[in-house]
Amino acid sequence: MFPSRSTEFLERSLQAAKSELEGFCTGHDRPLDSVRLLPVTKAVDADTTANLYRLGERQFAENRADALVAKARDLADRDMHPVWHFIGPLQRNKARRVVMNAQVLHSVHSMALVETLDRIASEEGRNLDLYLQVHLSGEDRKQGFAAEDVLEAARVVSGSGCLQLVGLMAMGPLDDADGTATERVFRTCVELGRGLESQADVVFKHSACHFSMGMSRDMGAAVAAGTHLVRVGSALYR
Repeated sequence: MFPSRSTEFLERSLQAAKSELEGFCTGHDRPLDSVRLLPVTKAVDADTTANLYRLGERQFAENRADALVAKARDLADRDMHPVWHFIGPLQRNKARRVVMNAQVLHSVHSMALVETLDRIASEEGRNLDLYLQVHLSGEDRKQGFAAEDVLEAARVVSGSGCLQLVGLMAMGPLDDADGTATERVFRTCVELGRGLESQADVVFKHSACHFSMGMSRDMGAAVAAGTHLVRVGSALYR
């Protein structure tokens, strides 16, 4: 965990991160508003998250169900109601807690989880935005749909009354000194998404497949590949 950060500290960090993101957009001929920075708050306390909210940030990401619930309640008690994203591994026995607090899920990695989320969202009267996590790095420790299984999952989500398909999420390998493997993962993810767009029975919330790819260390590769959202955490708090 990082120590609590003031609004002054966070304002400088946000400006630096957003300037870096804008530089990558300019360098790859992307409109400046085509990629959004999503602050990841898993390593900071509720006070720091509230300070980000005071600076105008309205969407945050958490990766553990218990932390998401606690932080969402804490901010709600301050009359702060951001859109919560869930980006971590999700066990089905904790899915209801996440469904009740998050609006966007990035780490939907299996058909069993899709079915669980659909059932719980229906029972609770919730509508959820989903990214399907694809496993393209070859690492055993990571979860996600194999490339050949993504289409079936996209069709199921598209046919749900409670789930909306935003797009695909991918992560590059942790051990990738020169970045080439990460670039390959991101390019493959975008190719998969473009293939899904050609399917008549796959419906995207924004009419086209959006991508959740890239963190502080591989933001440039993600922007070059075509991401719409980068997940930035520690760079904001160091």
